[in-house]
Amino acid sequence: MKKKYVLVLVLAFVIQLSSIAQQQLQGIVKDIHNSPLPGVSIIIEGTSSGTSSNFDGKFQLNTSKQFPFNIKVSFLGFKSKIIEVKNNKVQTILLEESFELMDEVVLTASRKAEKRIDAPASVSIISSKKILSKPVENPVKALTGLVGVEVSEENAGQYSVTLRGGRYPFGNETLIMVDNRNIKIPGFDVADLGRLPMISEDIQQIEVVRGPASAMYGPGVTSGVVHFMTKSPIDYPGTTITMGLGTNSTFTAGVKHAIKFSDKFGVKISAKYYSAEAWKYDPKDPIDAHVFNNKTSIVNGLTGEVLRTVEKPLTEVKNMGISANMEYRNNGHKIKLNAGYIEGKSPFYLDRGDGYWEFPSFYAQLRYSKGGFFAQYSSSFLKVGLGDAFSYKTGEVNVAENAAHEFQTQYNFDAIKNILNVSIGGEYRLETTDSKKTVYGRYEDEDDFGVLGVYLHGDLAVIPEKLNIKLTGRIDDFQAMDATEFSPQFAVVYKPAPNHSIRGSWSRTALARSSIDFFGDVIVGTPSESQPFYINYLGGYSKYDYENARTETFIPGVSFDGTDMPLSIAYQLAIGGLLEEGALGQGQYDALIGLKEYIQGTTAATFINPLTGAVYEEGVNPLAAKTDPIKPKITENVEFGYQGVINDKLVLDLSVYWGRRIKGDYELTNPGVHYGSVGKDLITAVSPLLTDDQLASFGIDRATLHYMLSEAAKPIENEAIIGFVEHSMGNKYDGVPEMHLTYNNRTFNESLKWGGLELGAQYLITDKWSVYANYTHVNNDFNKSNLVNTGLTPKNRVKYGVDYTQDKGISFGMSARYQDPYTASFVDGYGFKGLMPSYTIVDANANYRFENGLSLAGSIQNINNTSYRAYPFTPKIGRMLILNASYSF
Repeated sequence: MKKKYVLVLVLAFVIQLSSIAQQQLQGIVKDIHNSPLPGVSIIIEGTSSGTSSNFDGKFQLNTSKQFPFNIKVSFLGFKSKIIEVKNNKVQTILLEESFELMDEVVLTASRKAEKRIDAPASVSIISSKKILSKPVENPVKALTGLVGVEVSEENAGQYSVTLRGGRYPFGNETLIMVDNRNIKIPGFDVADLGRLPMISEDIQQIEVVRGPASAMYGPGVTSGVVHFMTKSPIDYPGTTITMGLGTNSTFTAGVKHAIKFSDKFGVKISAKYYSAEAWKYDPKDPIDAHVFNNKTSIVNGLTGEVLRTVEKPLTEVKNMGISANMEYRNNGHKIKLNAGYIEGKSPFYLDRGDGYWEFPSFYAQLRYSKGGFFAQYSSSFLKVGLGDAFSYKTGEVNVAENAAHEFQTQYNFDAIKNILNVSIGGEYRLETTDSKKTVYGRYEDEDDFGVLGVYLHGDLAVIPEKLNIKLTGRIDDFQAMDATEFSPQFAVVYKPAPNHSIRGSWSRTALARSSIDFFGDVIVGTPSESQPFYINYLGGYSKYDYENARTETFIPGVSFDGTDMPLSIAYQLAIGGLLEEGALGQGQYDALIGLKEYIQGTTAATFINPLTGAVYEEGVNPLAAKTDPIKPKITENVEFGYQGVINDKLVLDLSVYWGRRIKGDYELTNPGVHYGSVGKDLITAVSPLLTDDQLASFGIDRATLHYMLSEAAKPIENEAIIGFVEHSMGNKYDGVPEMHLTYNNRTFNESLKWGGLELGAQYLITDKWSVYANYTHVNNDFNKSNLVNTGLTPKNRVKYGVDYTQDKGISFGMSARYQDPYTASFVDGYGFKGLMPSYTIVDANANYRFENGLSLAGSIQNINNTSYRAYPFTPKIGRMLILNASYSF
């Protein structure tokens, strides 16, 4: 009996301890309009323990911490609150919208939650309400009005987003993410934003971080990060159906269906379909004449098999995709699983020629987090089959079976409470490719491209809430390049007042080209009447020299070892030309051609740089080039900025930045040859072999011979380039001249410099009315160097507009955007240059949201119907009308 009493007492004691150890806090979070807020983060200050509110705004927090203690309540788009909790009574917490003021919480700038005003870079935020107020067929267009952001609509349904210039076809130095996942296409330096299977109604927030972010996100993120963050199925259950129609035969349809099974588990399925007709080239426009180049047969370059015949550029754009998301969370543990399938078809546009591609892709993502720790694995795959992608200019197909695997992890913690916060992280990205030798050619079996990086980030509050110093150090191992680089970043953030922030930063970043730029071995130009040679792109892995140089000329059958043309060959060409023109009779020709075997000597070559069309600089010997695999580019960046709010109404954002490249690569080509003295040399070599009597027997005097040889040599002398010097890798096409484009390392004696200024202002007239104006200045090349691509970015851009936004009822806005004229100059085999005239585009939108969940919207892009181009070599774009309806329940 005593044992039973003892057990009862022990059990009672354990229960009492449990009740002491576990305090339970309950509450509800609402906005100032008394509407519940789902997904609000509630964390006990100084710990990683916390929870989030459910769909009804309610939360329950179990903790062993004794009352009283502080909780931090934060939600994207709302002002954070720190509340002292004295007991377990139900808490009612009201959060005030920040209206894009400095109190907003951002996650992207430092890969952790922090106030926008505390971020070490310039940050812009677009809330869900803002996105839904502007009806667009793709959420990417919501970025159009932001300072420092350029959204280029290359054609219907095709977009690129660029921060701080440096835009070029098929790539830039901006990282695009969706829910922490890098969406760059494996093997290519581009994010295909038109194929994203998400609808505007599913986006919780878009964060844009401008400026170098390589220290946190890895190599190549020198312009910034754009992060699309979608809604949690637990916090936002329900179904949304959307459908839209527009000009250019545009049709869109999408659905998001989220099921909340409990406060711990939810599932979401999203699907989207988009179809349209691309903007077409104008056959009467001389600029558009470059497009088709009479190339209609699409062939397998390896076998010569004709796969299809294309009568005119294809214009059908079609994208469809579906994704599934699962989320589980319990006691601070969060697990997210995301997978999607996308397929589509569309034209693509390059300065080197247009083309068309269609391919399916698949991605998967698994992410675990608890408190300050996260670990994530993501992968993506694409398969471009034979005949699914091709260039009109070459007529040859490109095959790609590519994959990217990425693992990331980070642990964030307070080393010294409220003084020093530390993040330790690392990531590994591996790209594998298989092009069946159509893109990676001779490198097909050695083209894996991996980068391993680790970083340490410290945020030191020198003066709490006033002055912070942020230090980041990163080491990256570029496995394919056999190189290791250190990328440090130093930033100071000073807040003279709670709503004002001044920052300065310095960073050193390493940038590696994509795998196709490193291992590429692909045809980008085929022989034609106007171009009697191949152009072959060789990636930066290429290793070649000119120890056994050979010259291939544009004259059929004429090639020779070395670079100086044997005068016996020049003589044969000259005499043959005289016969063809009738200057010599057959008998005279037969007599004179016999001298060929006695003609000695050569005519010296002058080397021409095909990229510039000029003779190489004095002291430069192009045959001395011996390429090695390229190394990462190294840049240094300095930035100063200000973010602040004046009188809770005027939001200002100012950034001034400057950068320089100390190490990099430059585009290299095998030299062209010019023989300007061949006529003179022929006369010198031939004249001594003939006596006056012999000449008289041919019916020619010596002066006439000299004149005939001089005239016969002019077709060779008048050609700026008569052929190319082949290097040790110039053996891809026997008997046909080849120009090879590749990259080589360069340490700049005078570093390449660039810089810019960004100024944004938004005035909040009321909580519904706002006006804004942005100015951006970019100079991509202070040096005016011909060794780098100057990109496709105008120096000056201006945007301004007005918005009226509310949760229900009518929302509308109007904006205008202007950009300077500029000349696009590309250092490549085509010597491409194109003038982009200035233009002003006016857009307008309206949206009406009913109480029952129905929303009707319309937008007109380019109201004034200005004909403009995304690039000088893409079709002109005109007015675009979109009508959209969505229903949420």
